[in-house]
Amino acid sequence: MDTQTDLERILCEIVAEVAGVDRSTVNSSTSMASLNLDSLSIVSIAAQCCMRLGEEIDPDGVLNLYDAEDFGEFVAAVRDSIARGRGRG
Repeated sequence: MDTQTDLERILCEIVAEVAGVDRSTVNSSTSMASLNLDSLSIVSIAAQCCMRLGEEIDPDGVLNLYDAEDFGEFVAAVRDSIARGRGRG
């Protein structure tokens, strides 16, 4: 995964799938709260991120995303989590 756009596209797909909404309704300005995600949904998003991105995503960080104002914050948090994970190696 090389670009912000690729990461955002994949995360939109994951969130839409877990939330049970059409992919076209999830974009960089989507309110995460508007998707009515519960804590199990957030954990599922974290697991899907790990599987699809090949990177371990901090589940605690993803749980905090429930209150994210918009999807852009979610993308930034996952990108940061990936960067921290690569720094451990």
